[in-house]
Amino acid sequence: MISETGVISPDTLSFTKEKKKLEGKSAGTIIIGHDLTEEKRTLGKLIQEERLEALGELTGGAAHKFNNVLTVILSYIQFLLQETEEPGLEKIKKQLELVEKSAFEGAKVVSELREFVRGRKEAERVEVDLNERVKDVVVTAQFRWKDQAQAMGIRINTELDLGNPPPLMLNDYDLRRVLTEMIFNAVEALPEGGKIILATGREENQAYFSVTDTGVGVSPQTKKRIFDPFFTTKGPQINGLGLSVCYGIIKKYGGTIEVKSEESKGTTFTIRIPIHPQK
Repeated sequence: MISETGVISPDTLSFTKEKKKLEGKSAGTIIIGHDLTEEKRTLGKLIQEERLEALGELTGGAAHKFNNVLTVILSYIQFLLQETEEPGLEKIKKQLELVEKSAFEGAKVVSELREFVRGRKEAERVEVDLNERVKDVVVTAQFRWKDQAQAMGIRINTELDLGNPPPLMLNDYDLRRVLTEMIFNAVEALPEGGKIILATGREENQAYFSVTDTGVGVSPQTKKRIFDPFFTTKGPQINGLGLSVCYGIIKKYGGTIEVKSEESKGTTFTIRIPIHPQK
């Protein structure tokens, strides 16, 4: 079977063999091929949903326990810091401040974990203009990465391809969070510069927006785990929760995130949200 890309994919084929007879004698064999591409794609999505659901339950319990431990640690650190105001204890105070900073970073990770699990279910929803929000977030995000990129001699261009998506009833923070994470994910995929294209539009009863980069792309193995909590290919300084949180937010509204990528050529994330999202 030849796929849309013109590649023969034997792993998506199933064959059945039927023997035909004519006047009681064997007249030959018919081999029938069945394309299982769509069935395998659907099964893959179901497996991913179940895996993320299980990870969500495990993560929620771990986050709750870890948060309790951090609360105790921070309480003791803040008490000890008050006791180091006297002269001669400056070195100890600095060390305690480093411990406090690490504890706060841990608390931030816990907060993001809990957000992944809850998906901000209680967030207020308002009517949002998708195009206006995309333009706002692009301007805001550029302040955080453009100067640094230029200082390193890296040029990253952004391009808007805005269609006519309908208004959506969403929480504004949720949408900004997803857009910002997607843009920064694209920036990180462009270590030598390139282009980021943001597009919007409507597909039947869904609004969509996509973020495309011309960067390094991801391998098929990475693509399978790209939304798993804590999974990252960007080193220990990245906690690997950004895309997981995005997945949780979009799923809350009954939406989907599709990833298409080719190594050394780039990646496209397409987010689709129902015009009347589930409550």
